[in-house]
This record gives sequence, C-alpha cells and structure tokens, in this order.
Amino acid sequence: MDSEGVSLPIHVHIMMPWADLRRGDCCGRLEVISDGYYCKTFDFFVHKNCGEFSKYIEHPSHPGCTLQLESYRIWDCNLCGRNRDCKYFVQKLFCCETCDFVVDLYCAKYPPPEVIDNSETHHHKITLFRRIGFELEAYSKARD
Repeated sequence: MDSEGVSLPIHVHIMMPWADLRRGDCCGRLEVISDGYYCKTFDFFVHKNCGEFSKYIEHPSHPGCTLQLESYRIWDCNLCGRNRDCKYFVQKLFCCETCDFVVDLYCAKYPPPEVIDNSETHHHKITLFRRIGFELEAYSKARD
C-alpha cells in the first residue's frame, strides 16, 4: 500500500493506508476485507468503505433529507438499534438534525431491505417499516 497519508472526514488526523484483519473502530464490525486506514496517534483503524464516506449522503431509510457525518459520544442507531457510549473516542455517525435521525456507519453501508421475500417461511412478502417516534408518541399519550 502507499505510505502517503490521507485526510478523511471520519477522523481528525492524517491516516495511513493499512491492511489489518481486526474489528474497525469505525463501525465496530470485523470485515473479511481488511483494507483500511490507520491513525498511529490514536491506534484507530477504519475500514476502507467507512473511511471513504463523503461528509453528506442520501440514504434510502431517510428519503427527502441529506444525512451529514457528525461526531457523537453517546448514540442509538435508528435502524439497527445498536447503542454505544464511546468513552475514549468520538464516534462518527450520519444524522439528520432536523428529524433527529441517526444512522451508524454499518447501517449507512448496508441498509436493511425494504421488503423480505422468503416463501419458505412466510406466504407473502414482509414490508419493513420504521417505528421511530411511534413508541414515544404512544408513551406520551399513555401518560396523559
């Protein structure tokens, strides 16, 4: 790989192209393809796909809004429900501050399908819907 460092939106320091078979500090997942970027200062490894996201994306799970790469210490992904309290570093996530919608890097790369079609286990297609806001609305009505 090149030994020249690159500046990426996901991290504040210059990162070196790197091959490492380990869990990424970016999305928290272990990927078989190990190409990525590494910051020696923070011992911080990101997968190539995570590191090369642009600062703004359009995502099928949140149509009509542009998601922006932001930094958070505590977060809950609105798609997979994963939450994390990052005590040692700031996690990068895509968000829409207008709608209070947050997507972690893994779900940004691999959005869930809109429809599941498995005739062996279910006799018709299953359409997935987001339930964001529904529980809060139901909870607030129950308290009134």
